[in-house]
Amino acid sequence: MRAASISGAGQHSADRRIHTPTEFIMNNGTQELTAAARGARTTTTTDELDTLKRELMKAEVRLAKARATVVSAEIDIKVLSTRLKAAAK
Repeated sequence: MRAASISGAGQHSADRRIHTPTEFIMNNGTQELTAAARGARTTTTTDELDTLKRELMKAEVRLAKARATVVSAEIDIKVLSTRLKAAAK
């Protein structure tokens, strides 16, 4: 029989966390906010929410435009490739 290790070398990695009053920093660099820290963020104002929604919508519009540009470029590439093949024959 082996004696139990005092150093904690056999501990599961999730159990080895560095504790601060508002968050746990895990060994892999991710952070888990405690309930107290999450509760402090619920005081977001309506103006902040409206601003975030507006910014999100703008970002979605930019993404849609970028996707349309990509599709247009892909079509151009197909058309030009076809024309090049036809001209090379």
